[in-house]
Amino acid sequence: DHNADLRDLAVELEHPRGYDVGARKVYKSGDGVFSVRAEVASFARTKSPGFRPVPTWYAHHRIQQGYTEMGQILGAAIGPGSAQQTLAVDWYRPRGRLGFTVQRRWEYMDQLQETLGTYVWQLQPVVLEAGPRLTVFTGRVDLDAGYLYQYEFNRYYTEHNDARNHHIELRGQFRLP
Repeated sequence: DHNADLRDLAVELEHPRGYDVGARKVYKSGDGVFSVRAEVASFARTKSPGFRPVPTWYAHHRIQQGYTEMGQILGAAIGPGSAQQTLAVDWYRPRGRLGFTVQRRWEYMDQLQETLGTYVWQLQPVVLEAGPRLTVFTGRVDLDAGYLYQYEFNRYYTEHNDARNHHIELRGQFRLP
């Protein structure tokens, strides 16, 4: 969506806004590197919907297929109308990587607001997750294993319907010459 004119831009700067900001700092550590990464993303509606229509990020009434670049869909993995904060630390060495990630995801806030006609924070699904990751470099093959403990508040937009999950990921990647 866009502002109607310069006055509208000055008064309602956040109509509609979305952002994804991240930073990484890398430190040399012996025969490897230590990396700290932080990211904050928000694609939820602003306060404008109370007095003016605001589309959900990545959706628009005139652009039904969503935003694309040469046919490739643009968007954050967190989904439209969501927000996420991430903090990750990784230690890279010649034989692999060892890391730990902590994140908080506030899911599909716009959908709840649209359904109820107002925002009810007690029903908002929020996911907290944390866990380690290990990658082993073996020539042309990278072996990756990760675990995330997830705690989900208000699953299915139901107050106090909390759930715990364990997410385990095993992956192998072969690099062509």
